[in-house]
Amino acid sequence: AKDLTVIGDVQFTNDDNKAEDNALAIGAADNVMISNANLSYDGANLAIGSGDQTADSMWLANTSIKAGGNLAVGSLGTLNISSAEILVGQANQPNSDPDNVYLYANDLIQANGLSFSGSKLDDVYMEAITLNLRNIEFPATSDVLLRSRDGSLHFDTYSTPVVGGVNMTDVKH
Repeated sequence: AKDLTVIGDVQFTNDDNKAEDNALAIGAADNVMISNANLSYDGANLAIGSGDQTADSMWLANTSIKAGGNLAVGSLGTLNISSAEILVGQANQPNSDPDNVYLYANDLIQANGLSFSGSKLDDVYMEAITLNLRNIEFPATSDVLLRSRDGSLHFDTYSTPVVGGVNMTDVKH
């Protein structure tokens, strides 16, 4: 599809297979917008992707995304996040592997208001040329990997981000 827009509540189910050997991939060749929505998948792995290479590539706004296991969100342009909640590991069996969140953008991850939860959330991985983060609370029990082009770290720079670095304002771990 050229564009993908999700508004409201959307639930994908996988009643027959809750094991860790399945995945649902949702994507568009151009823009992806998930806004004022609750998106959930009860299977093991959920991936959402956008092929657009601009600043309007992908939006997660006023939304909750719930995955039975791992969650991967990727954009070939910018990943814009505002007021979003990510929940993983909702379908885990007691002996299943811990789950991870992978957020990737080719250019920029711009996030303002993001929370994570899940009883077995192990790692949160974010990678882009520039990470611009504000009002985010990472789980204390998770490893957090923030990768930017230059690897530099800058505090209180959300309004004036340093390109190529990790810019953090009101970020907790």
